[in-house]
Amino acid sequence: MGLSWYVNLAKIRILFMVFFWNIGSAYELDAFVKSCPSDQEIVLHWIRRETSPREYLQLTKEEPRSSLDIPQRLR
Repeated sequence: MGLSWYVNLAKIRILFMVFFWNIGSAYELDAFVKSCPSDQEIVLHWIRRETSPREYLQLTKEEPRSSLDIPQRLR
């Protein structure tokens, strides 16, 4: 049982490495980056009914940011 746990853990690590490699390739495409919503748009979508109007307004005033980061060791 112990060995199969480590084998499965290694498979998960490989899957994440492949996932981040694919995302990294997509981030290099200008069309993909431009089509991604900003961080604020994502947050606003999920909290619009659960936050105060003041907090909501503050988020809409912030400069749009996009988190297009990939962990350095997975690049």
